[in-house]
Amino acid sequence: MSLVINNLYVSYGQHKVIENLELNAHQGELIGILGLNGSGKSTLFRAILGLQPARYTALTWKGIPIKPTDIAFLETDNFFYEYMKGSEYLQLIGAAPLEIEELNQLFELDLNSYAANYSSGMRKKLAFMRVLLQKRPILILDEPFNGLDLDGTQTMTQILLRILPQKCILMSSHIFSTFTKLANRILHLNDGHFKATYVQTDFARLEEELAEQFKQKIDNLVPNIKL
Repeated sequence: MSLVINNLYVSYGQHKVIENLELNAHQGELIGILGLNGSGKSTLFRAILGLQPARYTALTWKGIPIKPTDIAFLETDNFFYEYMKGSEYLQLIGAAPLEIEELNQLFELDLNSYAANYSSGMRKKLAFMRVLLQKRPILILDEPFNGLDLDGTQTMTQILLRILPQKCILMSSHIFSTFTKLANRILHLNDGHFKATYVQTDFARLEEELAEQFKQKIDNLVPNIKL
């Protein structure tokens, strides 16, 4: 079972954001999408979800056109009605109270509290619970670890590893270590297409290359800046 994208194009007016992009991701894979701010990661996710107008020759799951109900999406910043309780938010997707209670043993949120009282990390945990409870085969996670503390990061990491055999997961992150722990492959998105693909045996070299690249940039600039 595969998520297949062929010849994906996305533009804003005359400005091409994604051009001739190809992707084939299988069930049991977590694909890391690596790219600088503005490289098109969120645009790619929105195009897959059907939230962004796009052109393509194929956008399929299991060989048929992809449907919104195939995908659970964790946004970078999730919207909540401030005076909706955590339990009410999760019940909106049809989750049973017992199922919510059982899952919350992992996250230990006060689900009787209003979203207005939640920290950014608590909101991220609540949104991730919603993604899990939707029980969809494709997960798209846009910067899923933003705002999480150590406990939340470790909990999310272990859950993703546990559910991965039954899912196809696309994930963006600015925290490189999350890729090396979780991803089967890393795709480097640059100038609207995947510039390179890295498998697990490449990860250490890629991390070193990125560190050296930014070290050189800083070394060239710092002497001219008063810090």
